[in-house]
Amino acid sequence: MHSTGLSDDTLKGRTADAASSLEPLTVTIAKARDISGLGNTTIFKLIKERRLDTIKVGTRTLITYASLKAMLQPEEATAQ
Repeated sequence: MHSTGLSDDTLKGRTADAASSLEPLTVTIAKARDISGLGNTTIFKLIKERRLDTIKVGTRTLITYASLKAMLQPEEATAQ
């Protein structure tokens, strides 16, 4: 079998731009750290305090993107 060099999405008529415009459902702790600028200790504290929602998949702990985004919103934006 020969490769066309095109991704399955490209072959099906989808572009990478469409896929990249979707918000993720979950992010890893490392990605949450990159997005938020918070450190591991703070992220684990927020998880323990249940201020960030998590999902376990096997041994991986994933943070729901919605909970991370909601926590990082300025308070005046959430009060509207």
